[in-house]
Amino acid sequence: MKIAYAATALALGLAPAAALAQARISPVVSTSMHRTCQGETGRTVLHDASGQSQIGQPQVAPDTRAFRATRSGAGYAFHQSASHSGGQTDLRVDVAATGAISNARLSGSAIEAARAANPQADINALAYSLAQEIPERLLVGRSFAVGDQYYPDDLRNTLIGQMTSAMGLPFPIRGTIDMPYRGESTFNGRRAYVFEGTLQLNGQGAVQGRPVVLTMSSDVRVTHDAETGLVLDYRTAQDLDITLDGQPFQRNRTHDNYTCQIAAQ
Repeated sequence: MKIAYAATALALGLAPAAALAQARISPVVSTSMHRTCQGETGRTVLHDASGQSQIGQPQVAPDTRAFRATRSGAGYAFHQSASHSGGQTDLRVDVAATGAISNARLSGSAIEAARAANPQADINALAYSLAQEIPERLLVGRSFAVGDQYYPDDLRNTLIGQMTSAMGLPFPIRGTIDMPYRGESTFNGRRAYVFEGTLQLNGQGAVQGRPVVLTMSSDVRVTHDAETGLVLDYRTAQDLDITLDGQPFQRNRTHDNYTCQIAAQ
């Protein structure tokens, strides 16, 4: 889950909802169709008391993403890729009929550059972490009624732990992920399953003896094609606020969005 920004952004990709029957669903990921997506990540600094950032100047990076699944025994072989200014990233992983992952591996020019820049980086651990978050994997072997969570309990705990560890702060960070199945809708004329909710992180403590308060609020919406299980639209919007000595220190707004076309493999 790349977490990102502004609730208004979440409405951009979703056509006016046509209410359909809200029965329990059991999505099946297609092995005859694939998705190609145009994406964009961005970051805007809204406040910086250090004076080291340009305020209100969005830093935006476009990319192209793709996903396909093929049958492998009773399960799948997934291939997810991204092309961006840093190069090409390819993630391949075997997924059992239960959704369990194995043999995750990363390759591509962007990964080689990262390995060269940081030889101590655990690329295998990163591959397994990213494989857990492939949206289509979250559908494998599962069914949903309205209100059921997109992320299983164990994965929610894992994601929160990974994000708080990555922050490297010397005080505890608490978090929650609430992203339920909202029901069926339509997207660009296709029947779609919509999962939408929030991720919240917050914590307070001291850094070099100075009191710090951190809050992060993210809105997330993922829209899956009902026929193929593939992602049609993915939008995240995130605000990160930090106060230092009781005063606003930094506020960042970021986003990670992509919209996909589905075609035959």
